[in-house]
Amino acid sequence: MTVCVAVISGEESGRPTIYGVMDQMLTSGDIEFEPPQPKYTILGRSLAVMFAGESSLHRQTLDAVRASLAEPGLGVGRAAQIYASQHDAERRRILETRVLAPLGLDWESWGEQRRMKDAFVLGVKDDLRLADREIDEFEDVETLFVGFDSSGPHIFATTGRHARTCDDVGFAAIGAGARHAESYLMSRGYTRRASGAEGMLAAYFAKKRGETAPGVGKATDIFLVLALDEEFPGSDSVFDMNHHNRSMEQIYVREQERARASEEKAKAELDEYLNARVEALRKRAREASKRVGAASAEPTQPPQGRDPAAPQSPEHPKGGS
Repeated sequence: MTVCVAVISGEESGRPTIYGVMDQMLTSGDIEFEPPQPKYTILGRSLAVMFAGESSLHRQTLDAVRASLAEPGLGVGRAAQIYASQHDAERRRILETRVLAPLGLDWESWGEQRRMKDAFVLGVKDDLRLADREIDEFEDVETLFVGFDSSGPHIFATTGRHARTCDDVGFAAIGAGARHAESYLMSRGYTRRASGAEGMLAAYFAKKRGETAPGVGKATDIFLVLALDEEFPGSDSVFDMNHHNRSMEQIYVREQERARASEEKAKAELDEYLNARVEALRKRAREASKRVGAASAEPTQPPQGRDPAAPQSPEHPKGGS
């Protein structure tokens, strides 16, 4: 359970940046804890990865491909695809260990199903599907690969064995708080043309919104990725921004206080308006009631030419004398 947010900003000014903001909650098996260590890893001069989910599976996957991800000139999308492919291999290794190995099988021998009884094959397939579903539900990993390559700034998300680009919208979030964070960014109308300051603020506020989801930690890590500076080919472009954490929290608290004050003002104005409208409706209802009462109190006018006090003579039947 966690939340990680990444946004691209500054494209309109010609100085694009990427901000990553996340909590510190880690999950290992059925244990959740919040150690004071970041959940992002710097992979190259201008490449970093954040993760949400099972920390041990992420670490095994990342360790297996770290050398490949450090290759000079590697694109951000290609790095995400390499990780996703290795993640699929790690999942297959887990399935082999949990399901096939106890039966004296591995993936190679499992391929010789024609030599096995149909009932046995069906049972193993069911066990593999169940184990795979359990990994999806309890042990899987999501990542955000963020950075710059020769084509500019990029955000790629991996879920299980799949990698997808998030460049079009310019932001992405993963973890239990992802829907809350992305909903905030969408309602804000965030785009990658936002300034750097707006990008940092939006990413931080989105993470805070993600804290409403169960299991998301309160502690926050922030980092910044800049475009590669070709004038200084040996320099890194990924920077820790946690020294701004206190200032960002103060800004967030002030903004929340302003939002609450604004909401209270709006509620008071609406209350005043509704009270006036209700009173106007009541006044109209009272006036209508008076008119109905006055009309019902007026005397009924008798027909002309007849004295209402004179006795009424019975009508003679037709043909009578």
